Amino acid sequence: MNAWPAAALVVRLLVGMVFLLAVAGKLRSPARFRANLTESMGVPPALGVVLTLVVILAEAALALMLLGDMQARTLAMPAALLLLIGFSCFVGYKYVTADSVRCSCFGEADRPLSVYDLLRNGLLIGAIACWLYWPAGPAQSTPAQLALASAAALALAVGLSRLHELIVRFRIARAPQAPALGEHVAAVMGRMLDNGLPEMLPGVEQAVALLFLSSRCPGCRSKLPEIAGLLAPAEEAGLKIRLVSAEPAWRLRRFLAGDALRAVTVRVSGRRYARLNPAMQAPYYMFVGPSGDLQAAGLIGDDDWLSLRAQLEEVALA
Repeated sequence: MNAWPAAALVVRLLVGMVFLLAVAGKLRSPARFRANLTESMGVPPALGVVLTLVVILAEAALALMLLGDMQARTLAMPAALLLLIGFSCFVGYKYVTADSVRCSCFGEADRPLSVYDLLRNGLLIGAIACWLYWPAGPAQSTPAQLALASAAALALAVGLSRLHELIVRFRIARAPQAPALGEHVAAVMGRMLDNGLPEMLPGVEQAVALLFLSSRCPGCRSKLPEIAGLLAPAEEAGLKIRLVSAEPAWRLRRFLAGDALRAVTVRVSGRRYARLNPAMQAPYYMFVGPSGDLQAAGLIGDDDWLSLRAQLEEVALA
């Protein structure tokens, strides 16, 4: 078998296996997928029940046709292309206009949709388009060749279905280690969200609380009123509070309620963000002393955070 017919076979099997994995994931938790359609994507509940069944059946039919090479060129691949384009446009629009969108397309845990999910769909769309544009023609494959192509397609399908998790783990593995308590926090440069002025983090000669929140984080929005209420007593106590983010400015302005929070928000590059918060945790905090040493770190709401909040509330009441 020549190179292009072999590649075309792998692409057909790959797309079929991706749909098969999507069906298996949805069948593990159809209620989660239905809930995401209605709660995250705005589909009416009655329509959500119907769409859940329709999507699972459509993906199962496409998987069967592609893996069995039944009308792959005339029906299955064009249908898969249209389905992926339509779905990607819809969730892409939701990704831009909504703070947090969930899909659970492969039965993932309840995490928001990410740009890596859109990248996966783009790769599949490109592969299908190439498959349709450059027909490979009929080709006979031996059982060994078919087994090898199936193994390659399965490995690629599993990798694509877990693309978000793989990239996140890779980025965390390559990121520098977070400073331990008592260690010096390396300074990074960012720009204030409200006026674009440069801002050095964590700064010098003043204690600072660096807060890491994300518009994609389900629990972060509920922390905003609490943080906003701490700004004034923190300033009175000599503690500088800075929200740190690598998200686009337009998304941050929509996420942050009120000018007070926007005025203490610093935008940094993704690489600099990873230097401060390698694990990409949110809602996360770092307390840095005037000398630049890390005094405490953890998730907002833990004991150290509650202790600081109590102290600042006492300052507000004084």
